[in-house]
Amino acid sequence: MERSDLIWILSSATWLCEDAELRALFVSEDMEHADEYAARYMDDTLRCLDQLNPDAISRLVAAGENDWTNAVAKRREAAGLADTIANGFAKAVENLSQQQLLSRSLIDDGTSGRMFIQTASKETQSKFLVVLTK
Repeated sequence: MERSDLIWILSSATWLCEDAELRALFVSEDMEHADEYAARYMDDTLRCLDQLNPDAISRLVAAGENDWTNAVAKRREAAGLADTIANGFAKAVENLSQQQLLSRSLIDDGTSGRMFIQTASKETQSKFLVVLTK
């Protein structure tokens, strides 16, 4: 279980750093690199997701238990954490895909990455954000 917790902590830290790096690229108007990095990070995260098998992980964690009742309890606990980890990776892939599409759209429209970030940061009421080019 400790290793599963460590995987979650390290993955979360990685996603946080990737998001900060992409935001910095948007603000610095380096949209080409934002597009490239988002694609690369998405591919890396997809490879990790493909290697995750929550059922296999939970069975592996429970395999060390001699007592059947404890093994079932550990497997259920590990399955919940493994599912959370897999869902986190899937959400990260989705977010990185959106970042890549956004950077490509901003490039194609000639919209400032910095302006987009500033506009998005100020919006608190609407569920939708529309950025118009000048």
